[in-house]
Amino acid sequence: MRVPVQERARQSVDSIVAAAALVLDERGLPGFNTKAVATRAGVNVATLYQYFANKQAILTELFRRSERRRAGFLVGLLEQFGETDDWEPLIGAALDGLIAARRSEPGAAALRRALAASPDLQSLHRDSLRGDALAIEAALLARRPDVAPARAAAIGE
Repeated sequence: MRVPVQERARQSVDSIVAAAALVLDERGLPGFNTKAVATRAGVNVATLYQYFANKQAILTELFRRSERRRAGFLVGLLEQFGETDDWEPLIGAALDGLIAARRSEPGAAALRRALAASPDLQSLHRDSLRGDALAIEAALLARRPDVAPARAAAIGE
């Protein structure tokens, strides 16, 4: 993806990604294409191609943004783990929050289905999950230095 520099260009990219989520939500992966995304975003296809090489690039950016939101939510919860010994409500809040986000985020369910069809997205997803596991491991070791690092790594996975 070409990174937009000017505010107007950033707005165009944001519009394209938001439209992509809606198109994916409405049509699923079989109906997802650059023309439909451009039309929904209110830009011409040439503008879309200035920033995204193809529909896979749009899906990748959509996935990355979704993962950043999810990771931000989880980081906020991880910080709370150090403030209490009662982790059960936090784990429940994490699960409830992640489920609520997937239900409310346009295209989230279809994006998860697209993971199964796209090796590139599968690779991004594995990397994202590994990053989550490392964050959980670090939070656990910070809160419980008595836990063996190997055990913390196993819990994070």
